[in-house]
Amino acid sequence: MIQYKIRIFIIAVILMFCLLSKGETQSVQLSSEDTSAILQCFQEFREALANEEYEKAWNLTSNIYRKELHEDNFEIFKKGLLGNPKTMSMLKENLMIKEAKIIPITVDKVIVEMPPIIFGNYYIRENGVWKFNGRIKAYVDKVKRDMINLSALIEKYYRDKGVVPKELSQLTPVYIKKIPPDLFNDKSEPYIYTSTENTWELYSFGPDADDDFGLTEYDLQKGPLSDGDIVIRGLIKGK
Repeated sequence: MIQYKIRIFIIAVILMFCLLSKGETQSVQLSSEDTSAILQCFQEFREALANEEYEKAWNLTSNIYRKELHEDNFEIFKKGLLGNPKTMSMLKENLMIKEAKIIPITVDKVIVEMPPIIFGNYYIRENGVWKFNGRIKAYVDKVKRDMINLSALIEKYYRDKGVVPKELSQLTPVYIKKIPPDLFNDKSEPYIYTSTENTWELYSFGPDADDDFGLTEYDLQKGPLSDGDIVIRGLIKGK
């Protein structure tokens, strides 16, 4: 009994240490050349969209943005833009970059914020060149769609086998060909997944790219880089 209590105490201390150390801000240094290149890409991308030069804008996007958010399909990209006249109108009204704010995530990933765009834009360095990597809200939406789909597959797995999968990899290749990566994880690893006999939890690191162990949930309305993970939980009823 004493050993059990000691073990619980050690786990609690480790968890508390992780949560406290997570709050420390890590400074990421960007060279003036990188900053200029990011702002130039930001300007060129916005101007290309405003001038309806969609292919030019497409060529300024990253491979990740193309594959993960648009299935590497230019027509899907263009259709999405044309279906959002509010965004296009806003771009044409405001092309200035003097108010743009660069927020480093890592040395190879930044967010550019500029009023009135409250959700920010990702930019990443790809083969030494800075590229547009998508709007934060688009990534949040994509992650949520992935996790809802995975939850449905977990339930289907349970209906077929009578147990909850212990690992997401057990869903492949019968239920899904490949587990999608967490777009907010710099290592491009799958979502964090834990399970018990009749429950499961999936979470993404969220836009701040920090692991909050699923304890703090991300809220987009608190700001694009607010703390917290994107979390979804499941329960097998009647078990």
